Formats: sequence, structure tokens, C-alpha cells
Amino acid sequence: GLGDHRDGTWIPRWTDAINASFPVVGNDVVECQYVSYDDIFEDTELSGFEIAGALWKLTKSGIGSLGRRDRGVFDKATKWVRWSAGYVVAWVEDDGFQEKTRKRLLDAIAAHKPDVIIAHSLGSLIAYNALSHPDALDSAALKSAVRKTTLVTIGSQIGNPYVIGNLTMGRLEALPIAFWHHCFNKHDSVFTKPISLANADNFLQTDTPFDIEGAADHAADCYISHPAAIDNIWLPLCQEKKTE
Repeated sequence: GLGDHRDGTWIPRWTDAINASFPVVGNDVVECQYVSYDDIFEDTELSGFEIAGALWKLTKSGIGSLGRRDRGVFDKATKWVRWSAGYVVAWVEDDGFQEKTRKRLLDAIAAHKPDVIIAHSLGSLIAYNALSHPDALDSAALKSAVRKTTLVTIGSQIGNPYVIGNLTMGRLEALPIAFWHHCFNKHDSVFTKPISLANADNFLQTDTPFDIEGAADHAADCYISHPAAIDNIWLPLCQEKKTE
């Protein structure tokens, strides 16, 4: 997701949340593989002007979308702003960034053939771009792996009007995968929006509201371990794998 995660401390938090939330039985285990893209962005410097422009594009007001914590977040965490709003816009507007991150994710899918992809924040944009792109059909093996996977997006900006208008040409489409689950937290103030795909029979939005202190209500582990996610996503997925 968004933010500088190069130290890798996010990985055990995700792993703990996943292991605590997936209702596995007996000797079953959940095997996690992680894909990071911070290194693709780390040499990109954004000026204050570019960050202000990114905020305007995502909020149409400069600051409004971060809700009750607006000024405190921006006054105290310019680094966070750089790795959040700045990089959403930098990625959406840069075909080179998109190509590099798309290749990294599709290479990982080809190598690991995942049952489930959990994509947080900017990672959800990367996942949507990769899974909807013709590159996902480059080989029969990759195409097969893509079609069998389930995507779970959390803390996602995919529904943000700026993203829809510039990344998806004004419209979100159903993905050629087994299923797409979208978790939406109405308290998440990092430019997220709900998603509606009325004509897609392989899409479902699950409301996962939580309100935590000091993290803009955007924490991936809180999405993963939310009771609604367990009941509506993880439990059915584990039951489905049991019957295969």
C-alpha cells in the first residue's frame, strides 16, 4: 500500500492478521508471498508544488478529503504525504511506473499462482491495472493463473473520481478473474471511495468500518482482520478450497 515500507515491518503485521483471520482447519496452512514496489518509487522526488497538485487532483479542494485529521496530518507528516497522495498521482500519470509495477505483479502471479491477492491502497490500483491489462494474457499459463485468482482490495483509491477518470478512462470494468472483493471503510480518509459494478457477477463490496487512532483509518491489518471480512470473504474462500 501507500507509505514508505522499505524496512519490511509491515510484513509480520500482515502475516499475523492473515493467520489470525483465515479459518483454516487441521493441517492446512496459509502460505504468504509478498510483493513490494517501494524501490520503484524511492528515487522519485516530488516538490511541494507537485504534492499540492496531487492533493488537489485527489480532493478537488487541496485538503478536504482527509477529514477530521486534515491539518494535523499534513503539518506533521510531509513524508507521509509524499508517499501517499504524491505517489498515487505520480503512478497514475506515469506509464513507466505502471509498466514496471504491472510487470512485477504479473511475474509474481506467474511464479506463485496465488489463490488470493490482497492489495492495499496504491497496491490495489497496481493490481487492477495488471489484471485488466493485455499483458495478463501474455501466456496461457499466466492467463490461467489470473483467471483462477481472487482479488481482495482494501483501503483502495480505485473508486476515486480522479483515478477513474485518468487510469480507467472513466469507467471501472469487471476483471477476468474468479472474483473481486472490495472492502470499504467509510472512516478511511486516504482518498478512498466505494465501488459499484452493477453488471459484474464476480464483484462484491463488503463494508468494513473501523475507526482507529492516529492512522487515518487506513491500516491494512485492520481491514484483513475485520469481522465482516472474515465472515464474507475469508471463511467462504477457505470453505471453497476445502471442496476442490
